[in-house]
Amino acid sequence: MIFGYQNDPHRNILLPGPVWAEVWAWIDREAAQIPDGIYPLRGDDLFVNVHGYTTIPPTEARFESHRRYVDLQYMIEGREYIDYHPTAALSNDGAYDEEKDLLFHLPAKPQLHLPMTPGAFAVFYPEDAHRPKVQIDTAAPLRKLVVKIALPLLRE
Repeated sequence: MIFGYQNDPHRNILLPGPVWAEVWAWIDREAAQIPDGIYPLRGDDLFVNVHGYTTIPPTEARFESHRRYVDLQYMIEGREYIDYHPTAALSNDGAYDEEKDLLFHLPAKPQLHLPMTPGAFAVFYPEDAHRPKVQIDTAAPLRKLVVKIALPLLRE
């Protein structure tokens, strides 16, 4: 798991390579004004999901993980916690959904609460369970984007 801010001068050291450069160029250019939707950058291997929702209490949110994709979650407007816990220390809550690349995990006390505010980003690898949508104080609306990066692309 990696946590940082868009304007961090070291983000290219934390996330080196052509795929990350492409992702950041897209975010820098598009994030401020892009409407909700799914934007393919390299088909199913690299795409962006821009969306919004209202945050919820942690007891209503679920830990999730993915096997085929890395998530970069980036906050456009609003704020939330994304809770983090290693998948190896969690029990599965149901079967892995291969089509959605989604596995839920039973509730657990998070190891970290990542405070997502505008410009913040978090990167989650398959070993990183994450619980988005967690309200910071009270329920509030937000807009964010999630970049889905197929694992083989990161070997470029």
